[in-house]
Amino acid sequence: MSREIIDEEKKKELINEIALKVVKDMEKGEKPSISMLFEELINGIMKCEQDKYLNEEGKVDNANGYYNRTLSLSVGRLNLKVPRVRYGMSNIAWEVETCG
Repeated sequence: MSREIIDEEKKKELINEIALKVVKDMEKGEKPSISMLFEELINGIMKCEQDKYLNEEGKVDNANGYYNRTLSLSVGRLNLKVPRVRYGMSNIAWEVETCG
């Protein structure tokens, strides 16, 4: 059973934000890399997950900044900003489905 992390509207917003960043970087003469795209995508998904958690009915919690983590992949190192909340969600339970 899969769980929708991001609704369709948020998906479109996230893709548009990433596309705008790529265009701005290209206008500055920088070439976007796969690692930068992955970094932006993963950071965006984590932020959406936090927003979804904070907007759940009956939640009394607040965003509480970010902590930084580095994820090393074959395409390069990603600098991730992991969102925090004040009271709950201390370990974000990312639901990963495995093929069996």
